[in-house]
Amino acid sequence: MAELTERPHPPGDYPVVVVGSGPGGLQVSYFLSRAGIGHAVISADPSPGGMFRRWPFFQRLLSWTKPYAAADRSSRDFERWDWNSLLADEPPLRGLQAEFLDGSSDFPARPEMEANLAAFAERASIAVAPRGGVTPDEVRAVLPGHLTWLDMPEVALRGTDLRARLRAGKSVRFMTPDPVWRYLNEEGLYV
Repeated sequence: MAELTERPHPPGDYPVVVVGSGPGGLQVSYFLSRAGIGHAVISADPSPGGMFRRWPFFQRLLSWTKPYAAADRSSRDFERWDWNSLLADEPPLRGLQAEFLDGSSDFPARPEMEANLAAFAERASIAVAPRGGVTPDEVRAVLPGHLTWLDMPEVALRGTDLRARLRAGKSVRFMTPDPVWRYLNEEGLYV
């Protein structure tokens, strides 16, 4: 079993465990920290942003970062021109993606996006523990209590869509991958 007890997350109870060190996991960790909520971040990748070693398939994201926009990179106004940096309260953590563009495109390449996320994690002091193939049962043994593990690709699905279909008397089964469907049924959600 890979050790979840090694630094950066010592043994103990965590009210929240964030799984993944991609943009979503790092953004959640950032705001949990700012809210004073203790948590651990574990990832299948050896470092933050590792998902960008595999994705997108065509090497570049489809969202832009305009490094030469008129707005200051550390301002909230720059967010309009940069759809790839994570959000932050502290100005030095804003607009980081622009630092890593090589100038050949406003659409970040995979290594540029990975560098952006690694820099955000480091500068925001977000510690990520690689989970290195730890199974859900091994995580449950270390983190007792209720744990639901959904290990699946991103799903373009919103709770609002599910509720609207159910109100109309329609099924949502075909809209949800099997792990999500099992979770919804086990928890009695949207039923």
